Amino acid sequence: MIQKLLLAFVTLIVGLVLVGQVATTGYSVTNQAQVVDETVSLAGARLTNFTGSVINETGFINHTGYTLAKASVPGFRLATFSLVTNISTETIVAANYTLNTGTNIVTNATQDTWLTANFSYTYVYGPAAGAINTTYYFHLAQACPGSDWRIDDSSCSTTEYLVENATGTDLTDNTDYVIYPTNGVCTGVTAGDIRFLNTALVNRSNSNTTTVTYGYCPEGYLTQSWQRVILDLVPGFFAIALLIFSVGMFYSVAKEAGIL
Repeated sequence: MIQKLLLAFVTLIVGLVLVGQVATTGYSVTNQAQVVDETVSLAGARLTNFTGSVINETGFINHTGYTLAKASVPGFRLATFSLVTNISTETIVAANYTLNTGTNIVTNATQDTWLTANFSYTYVYGPAAGAINTTYYFHLAQACPGSDWRIDDSSCSTTEYLVENATGTDLTDNTDYVIYPTNGVCTGVTAGDIRFLNTALVNRSNSNTTTVTYGYCPEGYLTQSWQRVILDLVPGFFAIALLIFSVGMFYSVAKEAGIL
């Protein structure tokens, strides 16, 4: 009786361990694996800005206003407005004029006007700060994991994308980025790629780090859906069989002991 009781306990314990192992192994070949926080550096896709400087640009100061000549340069952004002088190269005090940094127009702030005034300033031009090349494609490491059967299996399409910028803020698909799932086919030019768009969450000049989390098929992933279904059921049936056997053993011991 004691031997039967020990056998029932051992069978139950060993069975539970085996069920756990079978379930773990089964899960690894019937479910997609996950890449967590794959780093994508945006440095290579950042567009370049340019700088320029002007010394003693000749204009005027009155109530109609003078527009800085370089303001017509595409992407012009005033950096510094360093010096304003009159025809005699004497400095005109800043309190005597107003610079509208939105329109880049200088007007008089007092009753005084100057028919001739010289302006010195520096500026930046070109793409906005932190702007990104929206035609630059980044390839995800596991999006096309190999040249085997997985590249033609629609169930192995990369899925469940989570894209975050350096501060951990979630980016929005088709707003901040465009993803190109493999859909089981990795032969396309952009299959398994991601490209980013010019938005406030992406155009962060102080950080080029973006992370992507997504699912993909591991190497041992079963090729047929019916195989995956059957293997998913194995741990359940195995557990039921062990439970029935253990219950039978405990029932036999209890009956022999006169409990039942």
